[in-house]
Amino acid sequence: MISNNRLKSGTSTAKFLWGLQCHKLLWHAYNAKHLIPAYDTGQQAVFDQGHVVGKLSKQLFPGGIQVAEGIDDFDEILYVSKQAIKLRCPLFEAAFAFNGGYARADILNPTARGLWDLIEIKSPPA
Repeated sequence: MISNNRLKSGTSTAKFLWGLQCHKLLWHAYNAKHLIPAYDTGQQAVFDQGHVVGKLSKQLFPGGIQVAEGIDDFDEILYVSKQAIKLRCPLFEAAFAFNGGYARADILNPTARGLWDLIEIKSPPA
C-alpha cells in the first residue's frame, strides 16, 4: 500500500491510471522504479508529440501565464496558483487541492461572472 505522503509527493494522472490498470505497476513506480523498462522510441515519440500539442494549445490563449514553472513543492505550487487566479487571465498548469485530492489543470480560462473553464489537452492517439 502506498502512503498518503507518497501519493501527495508525485501521483500523476498517468500513475493513477497505472494503478487502476495494474496495482503491481503502480507499486513498482514508487518502490522499484529501476525495474520498469525504459520507453522505446515509439512511446517516446508519442510523449514528444503530446508536448508539442501542449505548447500549441497555449497559443490559443494569448496572455496566459504558466503557473509555478520549475517549482516542485506542492504547497508552493498551490500558493502560486491561488495568487495567479486573482489575475483573471488564462492559466497553464494551475493547481488545486480539496479533501485530500490534488490536481493540475492544463488550462484554466476565465469566463463570465467569475467562473472558469477547465480545459484538459490531449494529443490524438498515434
